[in-house]
Amino acid sequence: MSRRKFDEMSDYDSGRDRKRRRTDAVEIEDRLESLIIRVGEKSTSSLESNLEGLASVLEADINNYKSKILKILSDCAVKMPEKTTIYTTLVGLLNAKNYNFGGEFVDMMARKLKEALKACMWKTARYVLRFFSDLVNCHVISTNSLLQLLHTFLDTARDDNSPQVRSDTYVYAVLSCLPWVGRELYEKKEQDLERLLKHIEIYVRKRSRKHVPGLRVWRSDRPHPQEEYLDCLWAQICKLRSDMWQEKHIARPYVAFDSILCEALQHNIPPLTLPPHHADNTYPFPWVVFRLFDYTDCPEGPVLPGAHSIERYLIEEHLHNIIKEYHLERKQCAAFLLDFPLKHKIPLEYMIVEVVLAELFHLPGPRYIEICYGSLLIELCKLQPATMPQVLAQAVELLFDRIDTMNVCCFDRLSYRQRIAEVVPEQFDCFVPHKPEPIYKYANADASDIPGADAAHQLENVIRAKGTGNEVLQVLNELPNPLRENDETDPPYNPLQIQVFVQTLLHLGSKSFSHAFAGISKFLKVFESTVGSNEEAQILVLREMHEVWDHHQQMMVMLCDKFLRTQIVSCASVANWIFSKEMMPEFAK
Repeated sequence: MSRRKFDEMSDYDSGRDRKRRRTDAVEIEDRLESLIIRVGEKSTSSLESNLEGLASVLEADINNYKSKILKILSDCAVKMPEKTTIYTTLVGLLNAKNYNFGGEFVDMMARKLKEALKACMWKTARYVLRFFSDLVNCHVISTNSLLQLLHTFLDTARDDNSPQVRSDTYVYAVLSCLPWVGRELYEKKEQDLERLLKHIEIYVRKRSRKHVPGLRVWRSDRPHPQEEYLDCLWAQICKLRSDMWQEKHIARPYVAFDSILCEALQHNIPPLTLPPHHADNTYPFPWVVFRLFDYTDCPEGPVLPGAHSIERYLIEEHLHNIIKEYHLERKQCAAFLLDFPLKHKIPLEYMIVEVVLAELFHLPGPRYIEICYGSLLIELCKLQPATMPQVLAQAVELLFDRIDTMNVCCFDRLSYRQRIAEVVPEQFDCFVPHKPEPIYKYANADASDIPGADAAHQLENVIRAKGTGNEVLQVLNELPNPLRENDETDPPYNPLQIQVFVQTLLHLGSKSFSHAFAGISKFLKVFESTVGSNEEAQILVLREMHEVWDHHQQMMVMLCDKFLRTQIVSCASVANWIFSKEMMPEFAK
């Protein structure tokens, strides 16, 4: 064999080896990511043994995949807050085996915190602070270091040049992490903890509460006081302090490894300078805690935690997070809510219903469209038919019992238009929304003067008689084309055909979403023949749809979605129509 040929084969083999090594590395990284993300899920082995095994696997791979492991752990810390104590335990075990790795992780989380604060990512910042707090329990971070960071957060309360909402955000972050680390600080640094709490107490007492009346769902404090979120959490922390910082909800797997973790060297959180307030900063909107049930409403089974118990805060926060994460997938969302940890120790159905209603009645507006919560409640009833419907019925009864003291904005979300029109005084009739019914222009008394009226009535008879697409096209083809100027030109579409067809079809399918969708699906070939790929024709379809359903916003949204899915209109056509001059009056809706 020639030298050149040998070199070429050697190059080929080395290239193939490099490719194989790259593939193997990716597979290993994917396996490590899967192991880390899934730790804590249901398993035949105990959580402690799984954590111990995973720590050994990661420790063996740290030299080769350190940056990947660090990134995965730091992401899990903020994206999976319900598993905070699991990941802090894992980091603690890795720190006990490899001090340098623990230090690099703390530095990475400190950078993540700094970036989150700068970018106004307040929830991420709060979860990092909580993670740091729990790392104190795992002997990864020193208590002095954490206390210094907490005091840095509380320094915002002394800043008179920034809005109260900024100070509220930082104080809330500190309060929300104390359930995790309060006991440890109480045992090791009791005086420092009391000084921290005194600082918070002074701030909570002096802060303005002008915004509270506008955010209350109920005007009355009976049967439940309407507490602003920071006041409520402060009361819950005070109750936790009176209970010697003992809580019953947070799982703490690191307790099983205390003999290992207590021998590890601890790290200090790098000093942090908080970014200054800027006029364009956005902060979380304040809210008033929604209350519907108390323990007397749950006669059987586990007792509902009191309104000022820390367990009530921890459970509710977790349920709100599940809804936030899975609200677009109602089946998954309902399944995760009903599979809540420690569900046998709490009246779960009552707490889920209260949290869903809190989301629905959130002021000044719900986070998601109202139908999201209705469909979620239906799915919950399907999955838990033995208990959930009864709890929901009880909740509805309580809502109607107390409806006289309900905020009008929430009242509107609870009822239908006819109910609102019946109960509001006559002088407020001008504020009642239009009745959500279709406007069929060919049904008016003077419709005979409108071009295409005769064809519309003929088409209506054909469709009612379950006519075919070809029969519909026969009626439409008899219509003259307003765009035709002479016999030589052949316009790309006939606007009169589209107006008559869309108006009539949507009028006949106005009984429900299903009727409208069925009509559209049945006559897709008619749309294809009359509209095709012409953008002007597609926009005309949307205009006619808007004319028919001008008073029913949800129907317009659903029909637009159906038109897009069936490719009757393109995304570009919808965008051009929405942002056209004729739609300017709709921009503020």
